[in-house]
Amino acid sequence: MRRFVFRTLFFSFFIQCHAFCQDSTLHIKEDYDRYNKLLVDRYKPCLIGTANDHTVFGDGMSHILDGYFTMYETTGDKDYLYRFMTQSICMLENRHDVAGLSTEPRWGDITYEEGYILGAFARGTHFFFIEHPELLSDSLYPFQQFSQNAFNVTFHTVRAYATWLLQQTKVSFDWLIQQGYWNDQLGFLGSPNANQALIINMQVGFARCAFFLGQVTQSGNYIGMANRLGMLCKGQVQFTDPTKKTVYSAPVFQLTKNDAYWWYHMGWRVKPVRAPLFKRNKNTVYGSVTTYMDFIEDMSHGAVVLYMPWMWYRYSKNPPFDSLDMQRFRRTFTYNLNDGSGQFYNAVNGTDGPISDNYCTSCARNYHAMKSLMYASFASFDTIESNDVDVYPLIESYYQKEVAGLSTLPKGYCCGMNKGHAELVEQQWKRGLIELRMGPRLLVYNQLFSVPGTLRIEPEAPDLVPYAEPLNPAKKFEVKAGIKAVFKAEEVHLLPGVEFQAGADVEVKSTSSNGTRK
Repeated sequence: MRRFVFRTLFFSFFIQCHAFCQDSTLHIKEDYDRYNKLLVDRYKPCLIGTANDHTVFGDGMSHILDGYFTMYETTGDKDYLYRFMTQSICMLENRHDVAGLSTEPRWGDITYEEGYILGAFARGTHFFFIEHPELLSDSLYPFQQFSQNAFNVTFHTVRAYATWLLQQTKVSFDWLIQQGYWNDQLGFLGSPNANQALIINMQVGFARCAFFLGQVTQSGNYIGMANRLGMLCKGQVQFTDPTKKTVYSAPVFQLTKNDAYWWYHMGWRVKPVRAPLFKRNKNTVYGSVTTYMDFIEDMSHGAVVLYMPWMWYRYSKNPPFDSLDMQRFRRTFTYNLNDGSGQFYNAVNGTDGPISDNYCTSCARNYHAMKSLMYASFASFDTIESNDVDVYPLIESYYQKEVAGLSTLPKGYCCGMNKGHAELVEQQWKRGLIELRMGPRLLVYNQLFSVPGTLRIEPEAPDLVPYAEPLNPAKKFEVKAGIKAVFKAEEVHLLPGVEFQAGADVEVKSTSSNGTRK
């Protein structure tokens, strides 16, 4: 006799959707899963060769890894954590000292990309040890990466994996510091003992790594580095232009008349003047006002820069950035980048440039529009001021026209956009505008599926991507024996193909106001 704990097989409560029908037709999470799979299949973190992975990992996978945490906290689905763990192990297997390319614990020779990778890994250690320590005791399902890896380590629990990740992140980060990539005055450098800092978006990964490692390990060195970078972010740019005998002094983040921030691409970096006639010493960095002001920060790099203030604001007890700063960054998007006609300016000051870009220095309007997804987290500050423009409807409108429901990746969609896509899912779910459809899955570890609306399990639907757990070749949504599965929503529909093995522990929870169940 089949036996399982199934407290409520089905309940249904009709929900009037007049307040959010338009938005509920956008299946943002389903799009996220489909595009995430396409991106990961393109980047091949577990198959790519070691000689050409640093850009794929740095400018690509690092952002994707970050988005998994948002997806887990939004949906309760542990599959996203497994994606982070298995893909990060594959990336670390390609590190040059592990793969046998050299003795250097890095992936390439582009410094900032190392920072992006390490920043994502450090966020992972912070997520498990600080944000969700309740996960540390979880047993791991024995996917291949947990037992067959280049480190000859077997991971049985989340704690074992997180401890190992912390160690490996420190190995690479400490090596870069020892090699002279850190300067107490300037922050991180592009090459050992250089006389100028990396530009502001290239500091981001290192700032995140120092901050998260500092919080996890309570190391005074890491904490001091993170604090120094915070001071540089919120500080002044001051230098003398020796060619014009003028002094430049201004905040890194400057204000427009509408109380929004904008900044130059250089951040706090000052380009040295190539003039050997001017005398320098090791404590002085000369620069040029002209070269500093060559480029305004663009929409794409600007979104990455804002990872830093978000980090300090959300996780630090004494952050250099407060709620006023965050509102000003929100207005960077709503007042400066938004042009009021459904398109976006390219530069964070509300112009189309000049911006520094690998493809053009004077781009046409809307060139960076897909990067609007990366500003989704600032929808958390919507409706703070009644007269302000909101972030969410601007991005939702663009999403509906250019991103939703495609079978291939949208043009211009990559890496950071996938992270921003996860944050758009989070914002949609906070507004309770959801009808989530789920395809075939084979549940082999405990799961919670929490939806603020309607949940439809449709294993036989041809358009749903079965991207979770071991792939189930049959068109079934199956819960294995001994596995606890919780379905939490106002309305749950279990369609043909849903099966529970004997001994499965299945619970359906109603979140409707009157608790009506059938």
